[in-house]
Amino acid sequence: SATFSQYPGGEWYVHIHDDVQGKSVWVLGHTGAPAEITMQLILLCDALVRAGATIHLFLTYMGYARQDKEVKGQAL
Repeated sequence: SATFSQYPGGEWYVHIHDDVQGKSVWVLGHTGAPAEITMQLILLCDALVRAGATIHLFLTYMGYARQDKEVKGQAL
């Protein structure tokens, strides 16, 4: 289990409660709106790695996958 909370300035804080040292952990996530969800996912993965876990990340939706064609002046 994990706790997600925010500091007064809006920064996210993640705390892992379980002992994950040397364990394999599956993280189920997505990259949909709002962008805060993606930031929480990144912080969760970082916290798990720092706690000694091996991460298997499964993303159910990749929001920018539709930008598959190169258009001059736009990000790919």
